[in-house]
Amino acid sequence: MEKVLARQVFDLPPIELKVSEHQAEVKSCPHCGQKNQGSFPSEASTVVQYGSRLKGMTVYLMEGQLLPSNQVCEVLTDLVGVSVSVT
Repeated sequence: MEKVLARQVFDLPPIELKVSEHQAEVKSCPHCGQKNQGSFPSEASTVVQYGSRLKGMTVYLMEGQLLPSNQVCEVLTDLVGVSVSVT
């Protein structure tokens, strides 16, 4: 009778920051010179912002784990390589 041995290793996948860039073209009418601009999605309302998952992780660390904001910034830098301002 053959015997089968098994071992399992549980690990987390690498955590990496995903950056999505949205672009909107600005075109000028060749006849009247009127400029028209494309629109951005609602989640890209300013030039740079944090996405819902990163915001959620920040809230969890501050409210769920009661970490002070400067430590949350350090954790985010260590885990995903993002520099978040305390202010």
